[in-house]
Amino acid sequence: MFNNDYERIKYYYDCGWATVAQLQVYVKFKVITDAERLQILGATN
Repeated sequence: MFNNDYERIKYYYDCGWATVAQLQVYVKFKVITDAERLQILGATN
């Protein structure tokens, strides 16, 4: 269903299944980059 972690996490965030704090954890553990985190946040605002 998802081609990469970014698409999966963006979908989770858009559905309300992931929080801003969880996105920061994904960045901390290098699952997504900080730029991708900002893209996810900007896409929903």
